[in-house]
Amino acid sequence: MLEEFARQKKINDVIKTENTLGLRFSLILAVAVIIAAMAVAFFIPPATERVLETRTSLAGVVNIIAIAMIIVILAVRRTIYFSPRLFPGVESIDLKTLLRKWRAIDLVLNSLAGLIGFLGLLLALSGFPFIRTFHFFVSSWLVMMILMPIPWKVRDKIRNFEKSGGSIDV
Repeated sequence: MLEEFARQKKINDVIKTENTLGLRFSLILAVAVIIAAMAVAFFIPPATERVLETRTSLAGVVNIIAIAMIIVILAVRRTIYFSPRLFPGVESIDLKTLLRKWRAIDLVLNSLAGLIGFLGLLLALSGFPFIRTFHFFVSSWLVMMILMPIPWKVRDKIRNFEKSGGSIDV
């Protein structure tokens, strides 16, 4: 019992040190999407209806791209964290190495999620009203909240990693 407590304390300390960069990046990106992109899109005056009629195909393409990005991000999130290809030929992996690999994955996935919000900003800059771009910012922010490496989520990923047959050296 005491050994398990000491192991959990070590895991928590490693998570705290190795997870700080990913958590800060996620928070900064979430704030950037909400404050910068959404605020800019809100205050940009919309184009006339005649101009918007010529740009509806652009909006449709950007919507499809954003939906595909959300599907890819969420699918990759569920598969890549525990993929055996991430750790070829390794029976047991060091916790720091595991968290660094997951941090790299988190940074890429969060960047893609932030890109969804900036696609909405692109549409707003091309003249679309805020009401037609709002869903980009909301979906970007929600995906970033799902991906955010909060320590309790990281501990849950570690438990799932161990359940799926992985072994961790602390």
